[in-house]
Amino acid sequence: MTQPSLTAFFKRERLIAEQLCLLFAGRLYEALKEFVEKNGKALHPKLVEAFRRRLPEIESVNNLVDVMAYSMWLYSALANLGVKASVNPSGPGFPEAVDKPIPENLDDQSTKKLLVAISTALNAQYIPREWFK
Repeated sequence: MTQPSLTAFFKRERLIAEQLCLLFAGRLYEALKEFVEKNGKALHPKLVEAFRRRLPEIESVNNLVDVMAYSMWLYSALANLGVKASVNPSGPGFPEAVDKPIPENLDDQSTKKLLVAISTALNAQYIPREWFK
């Protein structure tokens, strides 16, 4: 019985990593698109334009470092809008001491969906580096 080669193993792992990249980028794209559609009137026009300019970039991301970078950028943008939430591997968290973690002028559902997509995409940091060689 022949053993599978190490090269074949890493080719398979690299393919999995590439598929995860597409999955994370796709979820970020869809969540940001919905967020902009539902909150466009509540946001400053320059911020809406910045989000719209980034949509094609996010959709075409082809590496996990960029996925994580866009995730952190979006998380920072939400924090600047007054969203009080944390992101961790199990999903977004909202502090119990805060009555309304998402400001009144933002749509709760699309904001939470974007936070879930950000949290999920940040899990890319746990993918072994060896999968990309």
